[in-house]
Amino acid sequence: MTMTTPAGPSWQRWRQLHNEGAQLAAEGDWEAAAPRIREAYELTLAASGDPEALARRAQTLINLAGLTDGDEAIALVTTAIDLTHECEALVGDEFGTVSLRATLFATRAQIVLNTGAWQEPLADLRRSLDIEPANETAQPVLGNVITWHIQLAQALRHNADFATARQVLDTGLVAVTWFPLPQEAGLAALLSTRADVLATAGDYAEAAADADRAMALASQAAPHLIPNIHKALAEIADGTGDQITAAEHLHLARELFAAIGEHDGEAVALNSLGRLAHLAGRDDEAVAHYTAAARLGTDPWHQVASRFGLAAAAVTQSRPQEALRLLDEVPVDSPRIHAGVLSVRGNAYEAMGEFADADECFDQARALCVDNGLWHLALNLDWWRADALHRRVLHGLPQPELGARALDLALPAALAAEAARRRFRAGPLRERWIALAAAPATKAALVAIGATLDVPLAAAYLDHLAATVSLPGQSVEPAGPTDLLSLPAPDDLALAATGEGEPLPTPELLVPPRVRADLAVPSALEPWLDLAEQRYGIQVRSAEVVRSW
Repeated sequence: MTMTTPAGPSWQRWRQLHNEGAQLAAEGDWEAAAPRIREAYELTLAASGDPEALARRAQTLINLAGLTDGDEAIALVTTAIDLTHECEALVGDEFGTVSLRATLFATRAQIVLNTGAWQEPLADLRRSLDIEPANETAQPVLGNVITWHIQLAQALRHNADFATARQVLDTGLVAVTWFPLPQEAGLAALLSTRADVLATAGDYAEAAADADRAMALASQAAPHLIPNIHKALAEIADGTGDQITAAEHLHLARELFAAIGEHDGEAVALNSLGRLAHLAGRDDEAVAHYTAAARLGTDPWHQVASRFGLAAAAVTQSRPQEALRLLDEVPVDSPRIHAGVLSVRGNAYEAMGEFADADECFDQARALCVDNGLWHLALNLDWWRADALHRRVLHGLPQPELGARALDLALPAALAAEAARRRFRAGPLRERWIALAAAPATKAALVAIGATLDVPLAAAYLDHLAATVSLPGQSVEPAGPTDLLSLPAPDDLALAATGEGEPLPTPELLVPPRVRADLAVPSALEPWLDLAEQRYGIQVRSAEVVRSW
């Protein structure tokens, strides 16, 4: 590293030692660099009363910090920052200490970043860029921060910490604007990752908006990100019930990953294609995808995902014991994966007729989903279990008891799935949710009601399905893309105001009323409405009551 101003005549020995140490350090030879750096530092201590000594000492402390890490390195750089202020109090910026301080803040940001922190480095980076917007040290450090935010968000997604992952990415989207030139590639990478996080959390509407923005940016400036965006779009399509579109995106992603030699991405796409084939009843195709995925890439997680998929296929291929053996080898370090393993293990026990063990697995899987905000997975598990309960009649279990349990699972799930449509703006995504994602739950509820022969409940549920969906309470044109509704927070429905002055009026989405044949008499469905709202945290109907027709 060099100073803004050259070293004075009495500092030529220091300059030689400092430059040699810096060069060796840059080459990675810290063992040879260390004695030169320390000798240069000692020279700055021997010149008491010389303001230039303060500047040279501050500069040397950067290299000295490179000999250590963590708190010790941070303390050395902090001392250097204090020395720049001390020098300027005596002679102003005669020795270029203002520019040096910008570099010191950036250096401290990188050291803190190396500890794994993601918020703390940003304050120092902002200080550095405020002093010197094009600082040569700050710009690479900013790039490192953005990269770390993306990697950290992916790890948090894996562990179902969606709120923190979202916070990390939102912060990154602010920081990326600090670059002096437009950063379409960085924006696309952050938006693509946020789309992945939101889709995994069930926030499909906002995930779709992020994926669309990411695709537009990547098409212009970062084509290597396009296969990742197709992967996110596949998860959105799958989560909203459109497995055909999901498969199309995954096939594209796989081909593009293969074309650019990114075999880890190709393996992810193959495992996802295997899952879709399994859900569609094409287990031979699923096994081929899983087997191919396990051979690709360097990340051992691909083999884990492949093994999990092969276990699921083994259950439907009447090999439940093999499925249990495969699942024993699957690590459960992620709540989402753990819930999936428990669900497939429950399916295996279900196929073997070991229903107590199956129920225990399903209950544990559901609890994991609820505890980690995976409401959409809990909902899907509930209606699937309702269907499975009816099949236990073939094993001699009493139908009335099974019917009551199936109804308790299916009807609240269907009510919540139908109510979730209000989290989407009017358009194809909402229609897809209604037609494809909510439809299986509705069917399961109708089957469960039919099995109980509860005619009043059947009539009340049909009236409910025919009721008007929510409408805006006032006609106001939304401002910009921030009006997209997200799952699952019911209170997060306000649109962001734009422009100056007073905020624009916020449209209030009305929750549909309760439907009764007699306004004074609650319908047979109303206890189920309350149960659905309690179980899933989604308001299904308002307190208003209207007459059925």
